[in-house]
Amino acid sequence: MSARILGIDYGSKRVGIAVSDALGITAQPLPSHAYVSDAHLARHVASLCTQWDIATIVLGHPIRMDGTRGEKALEVERCAEQMRTIVVVPIVLWDERLTTVAAQRTLIAAHVRREQRKRVVDQMAAVLLLQQFMDAQSNQAGISVRQSQ
Repeated sequence: MSARILGIDYGSKRVGIAVSDALGITAQPLPSHAYVSDAHLARHVASLCTQWDIATIVLGHPIRMDGTRGEKALEVERCAEQMRTIVVVPIVLWDERLTTVAAQRTLIAAHVRREQRKRVVDQMAAVLLLQQFMDAQSNQAGISVRQSQ
C-alpha cells in the first residue's frame, strides 16, 4: 500500500480533515476535530499520520484574495510550526482561497439542510483542499512527462 496524503482545513472551532486513497487520486473525509489548541491538534495529526501511513500533510493556508497574508494565515503558519515539532512528514501550506465557500455551495446544491451543513462543511472543505492539491500534483507530473518525451 502506498503512503497517503492528509488534508487539513484549519479552523478555530473545528478542523476539517481528509485523507487520500492509497494511489493519491481521490480524497475522502475523516471526522472533523474540535479545535482546542495547536499542540492538541498536532498530537491528533501525529496519530492520524501513524494510523493512515501519511507521507505528506497539506494544510490549508488562507491567503487573502489580494495575495497577502492576514492574521488567519499567520495562525496557520504557527500551527504548522507546532506540527513540525511532533510530526516527521513534510507539511505543505496550500492556498485554500474559497474552499469553504465552494464547500458551502456544493452542500447547498446537494440540498443538505443548514444544520447538517454546519457539521460537514469543514470536512467538505478539507476534501476540496486535498483534491485540489492532488489534481495540481497530477497535472504537474503530466506536464513534466510530456515535456521529457
